[in-house]
Amino acid sequence: MKKQKGRLSINTQFVKALQLTEDQIVKINQIEQQLHKEYFWNHRLDKDSFVFRLIRRVFKELSDEQIKRLKLFKSEYTEKANLKKQSRLQKSFESQSKRLQSLKLSEEQLWQFVQAKSEWLKVYKKKNLEIIKEGGNQFSEELKEEIDKELFQPIFTTKQFEQYHELVRRENELQQEWRLKQSKSNFENRYSTILTEHQAKGICDIEQKRWSRNEKGELLSDFEQEELKLQAYKQILNEKQLEIYHKEFHARIDRMKQDLIKSNEGHHLHELKRIQSSLEYYTKRVLPLKVKSRVNLEKRLNQNHTQYLDQLKKEYMEILRRKEIKIREDHKRFNLNLVPNELKAHLLRIEFSKIQINPIYLRDSKLIKEVFSEDLINDIKLEENKLGPTYKDFKEFQIKAYEENGGDYGGWIHKVVSKEDNRNLQYLSLLLLEPNLEENLARLNLPKV
Repeated sequence: MKKQKGRLSINTQFVKALQLTEDQIVKINQIEQQLHKEYFWNHRLDKDSFVFRLIRRVFKELSDEQIKRLKLFKSEYTEKANLKKQSRLQKSFESQSKRLQSLKLSEEQLWQFVQAKSEWLKVYKKKNLEIIKEGGNQFSEELKEEIDKELFQPIFTTKQFEQYHELVRRENELQQEWRLKQSKSNFENRYSTILTEHQAKGICDIEQKRWSRNEKGELLSDFEQEELKLQAYKQILNEKQLEIYHKEFHARIDRMKQDLIKSNEGHHLHELKRIQSSLEYYTKRVLPLKVKSRVNLEKRLNQNHTQYLDQLKKEYMEILRRKEIKIREDHKRFNLNLVPNELKAHLLRIEFSKIQINPIYLRDSKLIKEVFSEDLINDIKLEENKLGPTYKDFKEFQIKAYEENGGDYGGWIHKVVSKEDNRNLQYLSLLLLEPNLEENLARLNLPKV
């Protein structure tokens, strides 16, 4: 198995507390590695269950005495964590009692504020993530004020909240003054120049601005961000200062380009090889058998079925066409066409999707409910069951290809689980194929960069 990437759960404290043997350490590492592999390849496994599954498997490797030690270790660890939390809250209470002295809060109000303050960052991150998903501007001052109002206003009287709002405003002003000084000093030292107060303010604004998205909420590439910053600096710096900035700007762009060129022969080359080998295997060993199943289903389709499926095929291919256009546009924007292996891999996935149907792309189609009947679904299930061993062999081939081409396991587990209510989507995988092998293969147009 490919070596796991990232930090393992076993740490020195855990090993010492349980008095694990070397054999146990190796075995537990293998268990975690295997579990990461299972989660990587099975989209049905929920990431939230990972720790539970890991603990359950590790328990089987421990003696009764070690399980007792583990429970004691957990209890002591929880107690220490609670003490640390209480200590942090107590320090915060003492700090906030001085900061908010002018508000004349009761002790109960102050403790409520400290508790709410400890939750502030978690609420901020959650709301900010929702804004990003909707394409809005992240890290806005309006959001901070909204959370302050949500968490703190119920604690204060109307007058106290007004006083608190004024206090925060004054603190922000002082913080901005400090940022301005720091920004001016850093820029002057970095570029060996002297800035006017007007220039310093403009540069501070540039450095604080979030450049990651445009006015539509779309992600900007690193190159686009650098170009926007350059245009902003052109409005502030004099000719001599701009000449110095230009030199570092071009050096930075060159480094970014070199990193992209280097990546082309690394991870992206391995990924391309993996997809190429998977596509070759699929067309030779999987697709012919799926087409046979598709032929069997053809006998179950009436004229209405055929018409709806033809329309769904058109919708599906149009979606893939638009995705290809977007891929080419984004590659040019983010990579300046310097990573052709990555582009080839992305385009090859699009071609793969023409014969290994990804029904989720049609989740918004209104035609899906018109296609299926209970009898047809049962027929599809029967054909899919026949293909089970073929799918299993293909999955094993994919795992081997992944591991032989630089793939690893571990690190963060990220799952995108569809909440789509239309359960019939999964049955389109067979139906959107043609009942003829040659016609399916004719869909392929291997990418040219």
